[in-house]
Amino acid sequence: MKLYHQENKIFFQQELVIHTSVSKVWQLLTTTEGLAKWFPELDAEHLTEKNVLTFKADGFKAEMDVLAYDKPTYFKLMWDSGEISFRLKENIPNETNLDFLEILPDSFPNLYQDIAGWHYELRRLKGAAEGKEVIFTADCIKQKAEEMRRMMEEQRKLDK
Repeated sequence: MKLYHQENKIFFQQELVIHTSVSKVWQLLTTTEGLAKWFPELDAEHLTEKNVLTFKADGFKAEMDVLAYDKPTYFKLMWDSGEISFRLKENIPNETNLDFLEILPDSFPNLYQDIAGWHYELRRLKGAAEGKEVIFTADCIKQKAEEMRRMMEEQRKLDK
């Protein structure tokens, strides 16, 4: 995991090795059925026709524009005022390397909670791909968010 600050933006990178095929991971990222297994608030119903992914939670709904769609290896979309991307590469048969990148402006609401949320959602994606259930709580996200906030404070002190 890498977390760093550059030009008024926060960059969060995470790399995972997932023990399944690239095509299975791609299906989990780009179909409503796949997303339901690890991030049920996302919906890919209009992905191909409108080039958007829909986020729905607690009465809130937002459409996120797809910025890149290179089946089955690269998927990038707007995430509110930021962006996220997934790059897939087959290491060996049935072993996929997933590189996740989130870029958010410093002003992003609940910045560290969002990043911490992705930290855990990616674990859930890996679990769904490998047939394992991954459970985390809101407290896990809060603790991880605070850890990441402290990491960035320390990094900014060192950068000065």
